Amino acid sequence: MAFLEIQNLEVFYGKACSLHNVSLAVEKGEIIGIIGPNGAGKSTLLDSIIGLTHCRGEILFEGTNLRELSPTEIVRRGIAYASEARNLFSYMGVKDNLLIGAYRAKANKDRNLQMVYDLFPILAKRGNQEAKTLSGGEQQMLSLGRALMSNPRMLLVDEPTIGLAPLVCKEIAQVLKNLNEEKGITIVITEQNVNFALTLSKEIYLLETGTIKMKGRPEELKQETYIQETYFGS
Repeated sequence: MAFLEIQNLEVFYGKACSLHNVSLAVEKGEIIGIIGPNGAGKSTLLDSIIGLTHCRGEILFEGTNLRELSPTEIVRRGIAYASEARNLFSYMGVKDNLLIGAYRAKANKDRNLQMVYDLFPILAKRGNQEAKTLSGGEQQMLSLGRALMSNPRMLLVDEPTIGLAPLVCKEIAQVLKNLNEEKGITIVITEQNVNFALTLSKEIYLLETGTIKMKGRPEELKQETYIQETYFGS
């Protein structure tokens, strides 16, 4: 059984179907990319994994159906979520925002805080600065750092490059790669930035209008005419 296995997932908002018959598998230690346009259902998929939607189907993490657990219990199982919205406490300092993320790993909060500062040195310099005064890139780093404070074994990252400069995107890509290769964290990324996802991921799922249209390894999908025409304009 896969580390994370989703089977026939469906999510409705009223009568509107956001996800339909979505199935995917994530092996332990992999980086998986979920690409697709805005409104494809990518955020809804991650929201469902962490327990924030009413859905049908199965979401199995190490064999346990996450649909039977609350978001807090899911985090305790070892899944962390850095959402597109970031959901920072705007008027709190950087350090305090990070410490909030350590509520399920209080015994390791000092070690984890140092780890985050090592990954994102700018956050150490901004320790007492209010989150709302940070740049977009710094806020994204803070969102990722707060998720890491919980000692996750799986990290869900929603649109990490949206609105960010290329140099910041490159820095975040390197951090995610290091987390996967050096700390063994399994990562699921959603992205409109197809190049970012293709560069990092072992396997890619194309999600459009709430359904999986295509899946494969990056080198395979790069050769697909539909991907080239739709996402690279060639």
